[in-house]
Amino acid sequence: MTGKPTDFLNIQQLRVFKAVAKTANISRAAEAVHLSQSATSRAISGLEKELGVELFVRTTQGVERTLAGDLLLRRTRRAFAQLERGLSILPSNNVVPRARINHIRNSHLRNLIAVSQHENFSVAARHLNIAQSTVHKSLSDLQQALGSTLFIVHNNRVLLENSGERLTRSAKLAFVELEYARQDIAEIRGDTGGKLRVGALPLALSDLVPSAVAQLIRLYPDIDVSIEVASYDRHVKRLIDGEIDILISALRSAENPLVKEVKLFEDEFSIYC
Repeated sequence: MTGKPTDFLNIQQLRVFKAVAKTANISRAAEAVHLSQSATSRAISGLEKELGVELFVRTTQGVERTLAGDLLLRRTRRAFAQLERGLSILPSNNVVPRARINHIRNSHLRNLIAVSQHENFSVAARHLNIAQSTVHKSLSDLQQALGSTLFIVHNNRVLLENSGERLTRSAKLAFVELEYARQDIAEIRGDTGGKLRVGALPLALSDLVPSAVAQLIRLYPDIDVSIEVASYDRHVKRLIDGEIDILISALRSAENPLVKEVKLFEDEFSIYC
């Protein structure tokens, strides 16, 4: 993921933002999310301060989205759709996935991702620089709120159930969307930075990737580009999990419906005698 563990946009504030965007009215949005009008306004102000832009302008009828508000809404909808897909595998218990998002906090997902990576509460806690008990309680609270078992502990290893794996992947992709939202809004402020994580096979590093990256940096001098070399299978998994943004390799047959292939060029082969 492109962001640090602490700099992802707040999911609960974004839930309020979605309501305001839908109703175009602070008062009606407050009723929809069961908050006071002042708390709703504070949530929007918090997002605006975090992003350094105005998301809404007041009118005589209510509020209207700015360009930044439009960009954030598009990414927020995609992020929440990812979370809903991750939650859809859980037993329904007569609760729709969209309603379950109301119980999710950034800390829940951040801790779940860390535990999935390290398979140990203690190591995950050290990675996050928080107490082990905090990580354990956070995930226990998440399981209780969702009414589903996300992991089991066996011989000091934390093993994710299928539902936990799905939610972890969805959380990663949701956080990627929110990081893209931050970059989209930074661009309209004139910031040409941002991050791009490229996966490549060794052959692509001979000329194609270095030339493309050099041209990109000339256009966007402040961009942060990272390149990882690994096998095709590992790259595809990281691409699906949102851990890289793009993969440069030879075209394969459509092996995974979650991966979209785009032809860049065709090599011409010749025989010389």
